[in-house]
Amino acid sequence: MDVFVITFVRLLFFFTKNLIGCFNTPYLTYRKLLGEKSGIYQTGFIFILVISYFIFASALRVGVHSPLLLTLRLNLLLFSAAIGFIAMLFVIFMLGKTIGSSGRFIDVYKLWSFTLIPTIVWFFTTSLLYIIIPPPRTLSFLGKLFSVVFIAFSVSVFLWKAILYYLTLRFALRLDLAKIGFMTVVILPLLVVYSVLMYKLGIFRVPFI
Repeated sequence: MDVFVITFVRLLFFFTKNLIGCFNTPYLTYRKLLGEKSGIYQTGFIFILVISYFIFASALRVGVHSPLLLTLRLNLLLFSAAIGFIAMLFVIFMLGKTIGSSGRFIDVYKLWSFTLIPTIVWFFTTSLLYIIIPPPRTLSFLGKLFSVVFIAFSVSVFLWKAILYYLTLRFALRLDLAKIGFMTVVILPLLVVYSVLMYKLGIFRVPFI
């Protein structure tokens, strides 16, 4: 029991350090993560955060007074997000191998998992704002100011996500800029199809990727 607690605290410390590093110094953090043996275990904390968010979002949208609907909604979100994550993981790895990557699948999994951090931050923030400033939002000065601030925040998180995406391909797959550009051109249409499908099914308005 003591060994488990010590190991858990140790992993949590390293994860927290890498979490902050992904924001402050993503290049150095991703290089370090690549050779960090405990990195594979740290991804567990990311998925705990993902599950926590979906529980929160499901309770927010459905309500805790409908346990059956809450469970169905939660399972639907988790299943859809898992499909998107696993599909992206295999697309990135197999496409990388096709164009000559020498990277390992475990490295792609480790680094790609950490790209979920900006996604979690954006979705949690959006849900909290839904509580604090529920729609509909007015066209007043404060309403317009909120929209500008939210758009700026969303663009910042998107750029953060893009940086981690680039670093995943750069370090895990060992690709140069030209090959990363080629992979991005191939992946983008697939993301559009996934996003439209999730929207049409009423699961995600913004894809959880």
